[in-house]
Amino acid sequence: MNNWRDGILAYFKAPLPHLLLVSDPEGLLYDEPILLSLQDKGIEIIQFQDWAKFRYLYERYYRDQKEGKYLLIHFQDKSFNVLPYDVIQAGHPIELRISKLFPQFPASIIGQLDAHTLDALYPLSREVQGPLSSQETLDLLLRKVFKLPYDIVDSPAEFLRLLVKKHESPFDMPPVLEQYLTGHFQKAAFLRSMPIEQLITSKACFYQYLHHEWRTYLHQWVQAQHMAKEHYDDHYHQQHPFESTDLRHDLTRLFVEGKLEPVSDIDVHHLPDWAYQGVKGDSVVNSKTRVAALIEQLKAKLEEKLSYKHWLEIMPLFAEAKFLNVKYQLAHAELSQLEQRLEEHFEAWMLAEYPALANLPYLKAPVMVHHIPHYLSLKRADKIALVVLDGMSFIQWKQIRSALSIDFQCQEQGVFAWVPTITSVSRQALFSGELPFHFAETIHTTRREPSAWQSFWEKQGMAKRQISYEKGLGQGPYQSAKVQALQHSNIKVAGLIIDTIDRLIHGAIQGHQGLIAEIEVWLRNGYLKQLIRDLLAAGFSVYLTSDHGNKESIGIGRINEGVLAETRGERVRIYSSEQLRNQAAAKYASIAWPNIGLPDERFMLLAKSGEAFIHQGEQVVSHGGISIEEVIVPFVHITPKQHRQ
Repeated sequence: MNNWRDGILAYFKAPLPHLLLVSDPEGLLYDEPILLSLQDKGIEIIQFQDWAKFRYLYERYYRDQKEGKYLLIHFQDKSFNVLPYDVIQAGHPIELRISKLFPQFPASIIGQLDAHTLDALYPLSREVQGPLSSQETLDLLLRKVFKLPYDIVDSPAEFLRLLVKKHESPFDMPPVLEQYLTGHFQKAAFLRSMPIEQLITSKACFYQYLHHEWRTYLHQWVQAQHMAKEHYDDHYHQQHPFESTDLRHDLTRLFVEGKLEPVSDIDVHHLPDWAYQGVKGDSVVNSKTRVAALIEQLKAKLEEKLSYKHWLEIMPLFAEAKFLNVKYQLAHAELSQLEQRLEEHFEAWMLAEYPALANLPYLKAPVMVHHIPHYLSLKRADKIALVVLDGMSFIQWKQIRSALSIDFQCQEQGVFAWVPTITSVSRQALFSGELPFHFAETIHTTRREPSAWQSFWEKQGMAKRQISYEKGLGQGPYQSAKVQALQHSNIKVAGLIIDTIDRLIHGAIQGHQGLIAEIEVWLRNGYLKQLIRDLLAAGFSVYLTSDHGNKESIGIGRINEGVLAETRGERVRIYSSEQLRNQAAAKYASIAWPNIGLPDERFMLLAKSGEAFIHQGEQVVSHGGISIEEVIVPFVHITPKQHRQ
């Protein structure tokens, strides 16, 4: 085999049976290249999770498969007996086991690794002679795959550098490895003052720790400069991990990328040049430096083979650069050129690989917005609040995060919206936990959102009285009495929609520049901050997300088709006829979007990135298309900031 995927795909060679039953306890099929390969073979995949839902889908869409079409029923149980008897009788069983692909290692350990990590492990596995013990496997993974020389760390500075590398690694570290690292470093006497387990297992806690240490370090530095004339013995700085030149380089990069928040109230004139990026000084000068550094990082990432994970890494960097560029009116020409290149790459990737995303696993993190309620249901929190800022892109999130980060810790990641990136499609998927083709009857409205949200959580064992859904929040002064989730102590799951951003978007005649100014005014009234504070005080675990982003665009001309298009959006038009859609596509430079996860007889025409179906030359901020700003949105876990003494 050239790689471990060959061992999986060997089960799916022609001639194929029309019904495949795949038992996959370790989730090996949840891999982007494998899913795309199966799709190319004409194989449709449905997950067996809910018996009644499966029966409905199977009978309606799949029982009578057409020639050349194949159905794969995927489940993560070891026994086929979880399936209905008639399906077992009709299907061809396949057992996928990681122990067959990697017999040299304990399945209990490598079964926790994701596909990307298995890619790095596979060439190493071919060099291994005989089976390895658990300890030997853990050591091999840490040193050879994660590139963490944990066994030679002998100072706090080296430990912090190792953690920077760990938390910035392209590989997701499973709990079994984190536990092993924790046990190893808890024995180190030189780390006794550090919260080792928290720093290893939580990226948010690690960054918060660095932020606190950085603030203390700078205040002590300024104090030392004032006392230098009195022969002050600066033992604090001489012994501090930040005296390490290598660690300073790591910190500078984290500040540039926006992963660490610069501190304020520090006189930069008393600081060395290397510390400037970590201090809120001259905003324009700092921003120019940060944008230039971010551009170099983005250019390097675009040279890599791009997967969905790469795009989730690219989006926060691009959003940070673009937000700073717009806010401080830097007019960075190289960033504009890079944006065009980035959007071209993203459009090509979306057309080729977006179809695989819906079937990817969400246990560690949601990949698409409809995964979010499923992910939250697995968190086992006593109370959960999902705050949806309708229409918020990652660029607006960068501005909002800056306002929230004073009081809260924000652990962010990206998720993919549904296409077309409009509220009735993507937000409905978000609240229902379903693919859009499941709500064909309401694809153009959100009126069934409350019942879909309620239905999802009732299936998780919640009573109706424990579930709330509220929309239209965010307008006027904040009043907790008007928030249902805060008025009834029995509510365990709250869905809250703030539509302020979406309203501002559709009225943003000055583009992103004007939008930033209007959001700043809204943030100053404190509505969002106070809502989050009250939700946390009421015992909720708070998550914040968006249903879709937005894109500043220029009109290329209106498509005047009357009632032929069911939805006449500024960046998307939805047709009931493929022929009519294709006729319109021939007249305009546009994207004929394939019917991915959508109801039958819905055909999408999308505007190109930066363009809209409005009067020629007219400017608008809108959504509906597949620009990276519309498709990848933030998903954020918000917790109180712990102020260490």
